[in-house]
Order: sequence, then C-alpha cells, then structure tokens
Amino acid sequence: MLQELSKLFTQGVSGWIAGILLILYLLYAAGCTVKLWGWDLRKHRLPNRIVFPFVFATHTALPVIAALSGQWGTILRVWGSGLVLWVFYVLMRMLSFGALGRGDVKLALALGGLIGYFSWANLLWATLVTFVVGGLCAVVLVLSRSVTRRTRIAFGPFMLIGMIAAVLVPSYSFLSF
Repeated sequence: MLQELSKLFTQGVSGWIAGILLILYLLYAAGCTVKLWGWDLRKHRLPNRIVFPFVFATHTALPVIAALSGQWGTILRVWGSGLVLWVFYVLMRMLSFGALGRGDVKLALALGGLIGYFSWANLLWATLVTFVVGGLCAVVLVLSRSVTRRTRIAFGPFMLIGMIAAVLVPSYSFLSF
C-alpha cells in the first residue's frame, strides 16, 4: 500500500490527486471494515446499507484512481478480481449448502475489487489468509467446546482479516507471480 501511494505521489498533479483519492477511499474502506466486523460478530449479518455502497465505491473510485494515474490495466483488474472473488464465494455458498451467508457473497465483490487493485497475487494471498485463519479459529473453538460443529460462526471478520493482510503485507513477500 505504501509503495503504491509513493508511486502515485511521484507522477505529478494527476498522481497527487489519485494519491489523495486513494487515501480517502482507504479511510472509507477502513470505516466500512470496522462497522461490518462489529455488525457481523453481533448479529451474524452484513447489512446491505453498508455493503452495497462499499461495492459501489470500490468499483467506481478505484478505477477513477487508476485512470488518473494512467494504470489502465488496473481498471480491468479491479473489476475482474471483484468478479472472480464473487463467483468463488457464490460457488462456496452453493457447496456449503448455505452455511456461507449471502452477505459474505456480496462483500466478496467489494473486497475482491479492493484487493485486486494492488495485484492478482494479493487476491490469492487474501483468500488463503481468510480460509486458513477462519479454519484455524473454527477448529480451536470446536476443540475448546465453545461451539459445536453446527454452530454458525461469522465469516465476515475472517474475510476482512484477509483483506487487511493483502493490503498491508505485500503478496510479493510470499508469492512471486
């Protein structure tokens, strides 16, 4: 993330504008993250009134930022990665017979675009972190008898952990493609 920002701020006036817009977008995304995290833990729901504007902001603001900085391929990557992660979560919902919630599927569209802005490798990294951390937490909860195998566990926070990991820890530290 810091590398992306420093690259934008060295591109002249349009880069500065793009950099400021990226900072504003990331602050907005952080606010959505905090709200969605708490909401999902308390109510096991991800409300449309937060998720839909997040999806809209992601798929409009990030392409505008990419266009201002002349990164035309990034626009398609934002939209494509959002779509790829959304389709993956739709399939996961079907395969889990509804154990994965509809809110998680909708959130995947926003998170996929946000993560994909940085790289395709970040999308893979975030998905890996999401499922590994979520799975480990579920196993620990079951083994400690805090929950049973039938207890529903909020998955949104794990998706958000994956997104945070992908934004803050560059994927090229672990993956090289």
